[in-house]
Amino acid sequence: MWDEQKPFYQDKWSISGRTYQAVNEAFQNECPNDKIPCRQTIYKITKKFDETGSVDDAPRSGRPTTAKTGEKIQLVSEAVVLNPQTSQRRASKLNVPRVTIWGGIWSNGVVGPYFFEDNVTSKNYVRMLKDTTVPHLQAHPAFQTMIWQQDGAPPHYDQVVQYLLDDTFLD
Repeated sequence: MWDEQKPFYQDKWSISGRTYQAVNEAFQNECPNDKIPCRQTIYKITKKFDETGSVDDAPRSGRPTTAKTGEKIQLVSEAVVLNPQTSQRRASKLNVPRVTIWGGIWSNGVVGPYFFEDNVTSKNYVRMLKDTTVPHLQAHPAFQTMIWQQDGAPPHYDQVVQYLLDDTFLD
């Protein structure tokens, strides 16, 4: 729901004599292409208005969710001044490379980290398993009893990955 719609609900609720059906009909007439709000949504908005005199969300406590700090804004501004062809969006990345970090957890500690410079694919995932992870685990005396588990990421389900894992670990 949009913040602009909240006052509409409150207004129609007050005018209609506080009936959900009247609010729905008014909403359908005013916004025929929008999804009709559920009864609970209307009740929450009107309760909030009755208690606070406003339909606006209360200020949230805790850390702010924005990444726009004064320092970052200044860095981006300086980068754009130095190179006007650079977009603000591109400059906001501040030259941070795109990297995926993989790590494995087991009872004897952590395996990794392993850094993927590009998107993780079945090809580079198998290479990581063959070159680093499996040799590291094979050095442990309990390797023959280890069971491999992984999440549902697409590279994990490619046949080449499945064959490697089936040949390396217990069923």
